[in-house]
Amino acid sequence: MKDIRFKRCAAWFTDWILSCFPCLLFTVLFMPFFERPSFSDGILWLFVLFVLWIPISFIFRDVIWKGRSVGKRLLFLQVLDARTHEPASNKQKILRNVFLFLYPIDFFILLSSYRTIGDQIAHTMVVAEKN
Repeated sequence: MKDIRFKRCAAWFTDWILSCFPCLLFTVLFMPFFERPSFSDGILWLFVLFVLWIPISFIFRDVIWKGRSVGKRLLFLQVLDARTHEPASNKQKILRNVFLFLYPIDFFILLSSYRTIGDQIAHTMVVAEKN
């Protein structure tokens, strides 16, 4: 069970990098076409990045990628219903990810209990994938 916590943190970090990558790519590719990017353009871009794209991509990450985020897929993890030990429903996957903004607190909770706040509220758990 100890390596699950490490794998979950690594999966989260992988998902974070992959969520930011499209924004970075867009910035690198299209910013040269803006005549003179202004401060307000930068504020607008930060709004799109941190208020729209990243939260939406994180909330739906386990649903979009056929039940497991890219990070979970790479590290052979899956989200199960904690009561039935069956794959979690889409509703549970979305509910558990709504609490992503609590990740600084969740990190310490995960280290001590193996389940995040979102897992506890959605009645889910992350386990090593069954072969």
